[in-house]
Amino acid sequence: MNALLPAAARPEDPRPEIDWNGVRSRVRERLAAGKYSLTAACKEAGVDQGTMSKFLAEGSTKEIGAGYLQRLAALFGRSLDWLLTGEEGANAVRTPSDAADAALPADPVAAAVALQMDEWLPGRPGIPVHLIDASPLNYRKRFDEAAVLELADSLAAEAVAGAEDGSESGVLQNLILRVHPTKPGRFEIAAGERRWRAARLNIERGVYGEGGDAVRVPARVGKFDDVKLLELALAENAKREDPSPMEEARGYAELRRLLAASGVEPTAREIATRVGLDVSDDKALEAARRHVQLRLQLVDRLTEKAQAALEAEEITLAQARALAETGDAAFIDEALEPIKNDWPAWRTADQIRNQYRNRLIPIAKAFFKTEGLEAEIVEVDGERYFANPALFDTRQRAAAEAKVKELGRKWGGGARLRDARTGGHFHEGDFDRTTDEAQGFALVVLGWDRDVAVHCELLK
Repeated sequence: MNALLPAAARPEDPRPEIDWNGVRSRVRERLAAGKYSLTAACKEAGVDQGTMSKFLAEGSTKEIGAGYLQRLAALFGRSLDWLLTGEEGANAVRTPSDAADAALPADPVAAAVALQMDEWLPGRPGIPVHLIDASPLNYRKRFDEAAVLELADSLAAEAVAGAEDGSESGVLQNLILRVHPTKPGRFEIAAGERRWRAARLNIERGVYGEGGDAVRVPARVGKFDDVKLLELALAENAKREDPSPMEEARGYAELRRLLAASGVEPTAREIATRVGLDVSDDKALEAARRHVQLRLQLVDRLTEKAQAALEAEEITLAQARALAETGDAAFIDEALEPIKNDWPAWRTADQIRNQYRNRLIPIAKAFFKTEGLEAEIVEVDGERYFANPALFDTRQRAAAEAKVKELGRKWGGGARLRDARTGGHFHEGDFDRTTDEAQGFALVVLGWDRDVAVHCELLK
């Protein structure tokens, strides 16, 4: 709980006194101002409605923890200083409008910053746009040009309105920056790259006049490492509409790598908690953990061709997940053509799974020893299968040929191999039977279904 409190309110007592009546009053005030129903507010904030009801009605704080307060602050677009004390700290993260009677938009970064950051550089009126760089750590590489243009138009309209009435208008919501680690005098974006791009676009369009190059944007500059920067970028982008699954997956994978390098076990739960996914109860935590796992599978199990196809929206996320489940690189790349060309038997995730099952060979068919081939064996619905048909056929034929040599030493008439797929059929009625090894012979038959059958005591 201490990490949530303003610096001045962090005594040595691990559970410092909080004016919970004041917190309740501010929550009620913002719910009324925003015309939220209790159900809608809890759903949007990702918090448990029962806990909120007990808190507002009875003042019960038993289940009010750090994550809960974090989400309430984000819902109301205010800092945690304000939620806990009624006053904004000197470095509080604010939304563009602080009108007391307005429904404020939620700032997806504010709560994560207040929760995770303990040290900020001194406040400043703004950072010149031309001194700010995008971060290579931000997994989000593609930005919808139409959305950036729409945001730029909105900011431009506010700038014009501000110039006419003298108000501070057209000002961006705070960017979250750090001092650039390799470029002295410059800053690197942790959160807010889309807003920065919109500001740059307006400068290029001359919205701010001849002095556009000197335009400053409100920003908070923090001292944090690569892990924190990526966490903030992921927390912000997770709140966006329709984030790119492949870009999000790469972001989680990079955070996993950074956490492991710093000595932290990079579990799906750890990642979900760090990037601000809803983990308010067991059900939400399991959903968040599963979300991270599924995204990481896209990086870990899809081929580069399949990742590119998903990124280009040539295949759907559901189709990509079905491919990732197989982990079979050869099948995945072969499947891209029928999927992208919308073949009827390859359209749904279930159809793709069925196509993969049809390709698999039950391990019971193997006429050869499978020791050392564990990497080629998969389990589907409790059954074990051989996943590499070409390798299976090679090993199966070699084992059948070895059996022919073995039987040829036993039967006087020798032993032969017949392959049903090349016309070598076997009909029981074509042969008589004998137990005389000197006269009889043997056949080893490779069937259409890849089975191997051994027939002995045959006589022409």
